[in-house]
Amino acid sequence: MKLSPRSKAPIKLALAAGLTAIAVVAVVAQTPTKFTAPDYTKTKVSSERDDVWFSTNVGSFKILSRGDTIPSGDLSMSFTGSVLISELNGIVTPEGNVRREYNNKEKGREVWFGTGKLTIKGSFRAVQWFGRNLTAKFSGNGFIRLYGEFDKNLDTGSYWFDPKEKKFWGNYGTGFGVPEVIYGPQPNSVKTRDEFEKGKKGGGKG
Repeated sequence: MKLSPRSKAPIKLALAAGLTAIAVVAVVAQTPTKFTAPDYTKTKVSSERDDVWFSTNVGSFKILSRGDTIPSGDLSMSFTGSVLISELNGIVTPEGNVRREYNNKEKGREVWFGTGKLTIKGSFRAVQWFGRNLTAKFSGNGFIRLYGEFDKNLDTGSYWFDPKEKKFWGNYGTGFGVPEVIYGPQPNSVKTRDEFEKGKKGGGKG
């Protein structure tokens, strides 16, 4: 049975409408989402300090904000690899064969690369490293994320606030705050290491 030209008109209109709808959906899907930057004007720098050491043969780490508190302090590291520093308000001191390969003052980013030692002092938005043979110490305030890879001995590395209590670096991503948070037996007894040490000196009260 053949349809008359008049009976075909609604079908053509329906097909045209369907194609138009598909085209609109495709355009919307391809339109990039507008990026909204966080409000950095509400961040702060804390004078709280703690010492943490970390080392790995192969891996990466990132020091970033802890809540509304941006990282600050002294970071000393020996390594082979690359270091990205974002929005540093301080100084960088290289030693050995470590050189700055990128420096964008407008965006506040600089990249250091090589084998040797790098010391960073001040406050910053973030510091990120990846490479090999890292030995580092951070005396300051922030949040650290560690990502490791197994070396030939199936070791990912370690980090510690107390050398008697070394913890595995891990290969799935390990995160912790600095100063160290001490978890007591009760859910509401969460203290920083400084508060914990003061409590011990005061006979356990605190």
